[in-house]
Amino acid sequence: MRTRRPLLLVVSIGVGVLVGVPAAAVAAPAGPRRAVVNVAHQAAVRARQALEARAAARLHAHALSAAARAERSLARTAPGAMFRKITNVRSISRDTLPSLSAEIEPDTQVEQDVAIDPGNPKIITAAFQEGRNGPFGGTAGIGYATSQDGGRTWADGNLPLLTTVVGGPFQLASDAVPGFGPDGSDYAETIAFGETNPLSAVTVQRSTDGGISFGPPSLVVDDNNVNIFNDKDWLTVDTFKGSPHFGRIYAVWARFITTGPHLARVAGV
Repeated sequence: MRTRRPLLLVVSIGVGVLVGVPAAAVAAPAGPRRAVVNVAHQAAVRARQALEARAAARLHAHALSAAARAERSLARTAPGAMFRKITNVRSISRDTLPSLSAEIEPDTQVEQDVAIDPGNPKIITAAFQEGRNGPFGGTAGIGYATSQDGGRTWADGNLPLLTTVVGGPFQLASDAVPGFGPDGSDYAETIAFGETNPLSAVTVQRSTDGGISFGPPSLVVDDNNVNIFNDKDWLTVDTFKGSPHFGRIYAVWARFITTGPHLARVAGV
């Protein structure tokens, strides 16, 4: 009788200094997708769900009296003077990507993040998911919008050669993070991964024209293993002139690792 071994989940933090390795573009697969059993991706989803459950539980940790609830509600509707009136709200982008599978929700843009160029605060870049994959997670592509006049006008587009819908090798992407270097370079970091394959990568793309267009992705880390999933990425750039590492780009991410027959040993980066 075989002894069943418990599943071990290891969550490590990957830290990388960017070294460019261009990602090759391949054609998009035809037909319906069938998800592979990526145990590391499943572990990442369960970890997120557990975190959300704990956060929801904290909202109801103590029963409040009717008076306390009214006071809390009143406090939440009385922000500072500078936030009492929001004006000039308008759309700066729209999801126009085609849906390559039934799982992709059309015309969806979510999980946005914004960065401002410290050398020129009139330059602003927002990055976000486009074409949400409801059942599996992630999106068909990553969109961006950039303003070079302090938000008055915007140009938008899709990060090129990243996912299959824009000619890249990865089926899905997520967690877009923009950031600026001291020379004005505009960076966009994402995680990119497969639904019918175990590909899992952290990618960075660079713009040299202030966020109007971006180059192909460079791979910070690139795995092809059902027991490894790279998630929860972030990017920052050293913009302090007195720093010995001035201009260096730092990428960090969570690395979900599960035991299995093809477990890869992860060395520190």
